[in-house]
Amino acid sequence: ELYRRYAPELFGFATSALGDRELAEEVVQDVFARAWRAGFRRRRAPSARRALHRGASAGGARDLPERQRTLRATVDWSHNLLAHEEQRLFRRLAVFRGGCTLEAAEQVARADLDSIQSLVEKSLVRHTGDRFWMLETIREYAQERLAGSGEDSSVRRAHAEYFLGLVERAASQLEGPREAQSLDQIAAEYDNLRRVLAWAAELDEGEILLRLTAALGLFWQVRGLIREGRGWLEFALGKADYPSKTRMKALRLAAYLVLTRARELVHGIAAALDGFRDGK
Repeated sequence: ELYRRYAPELFGFATSALGDRELAEEVVQDVFARAWRAGFRRRRAPSARRALHRGASAGGARDLPERQRTLRATVDWSHNLLAHEEQRLFRRLAVFRGGCTLEAAEQVARADLDSIQSLVEKSLVRHTGDRFWMLETIREYAQERLAGSGEDSSVRRAHAEYFLGLVERAASQLEGPREAQSLDQIAAEYDNLRRVLAWAAELDEGEILLRLTAALGLFWQVRGLIREGRGWLEFALGKADYPSKTRMKALRLAAYLVLTRARELVHGIAAALDGFRDGK
């Protein structure tokens, strides 16, 4: 009875994700076998969402526009006092979402410790732990400067390439002794990774989308971001539908999501069995 209840949904999901009915049938059979052997142990993936550092206004909505104008004038005045090299670094740092490490600033924005520390001392950049970040209003101002500089395209590509490399290196260690550290590293940069996904989607960078979604697959599964991951995967596979090793790697993510969905169904089976036993 339980098999008839849950197997059709799981089979349909597996067939859609894997594109192979025979393989999907094997997955379904394996899921139910694992469920019985495991005794329907329940597991729940922890959340990995991190809050962005944002500047907050202490006043009410009535005086917000005036506050914004005053802050913008202050930032504009501070920006005009910067040396040319500092202005260039300031606008380039706007590409980061949720801040960055010194290494990322060096690689993407061509920063060095002295120049970024100078911006910290001028209160245009904040420093917390190992991360440098901007108040959101200041970052928006810097973004405007970056958009008008002619550097926007090259800086955003450098940002995408850096974080793609970072997540691929971290993903390669997710099933080893450094799993916890690698998951934390990806989580710390997840706002930047979302920005890369959006950039790649905007510019139809199908190869980058495939590589990034493939690298993020296990992270999405472990941290419970299944819906978001599945959406990006489907989008990426649609953008790059040509045969390639990268596509095959991305298809492995589909298998991960199938098994994750299967686990959710197994939980439902376990609950149904508990109810059946309690009703006896």
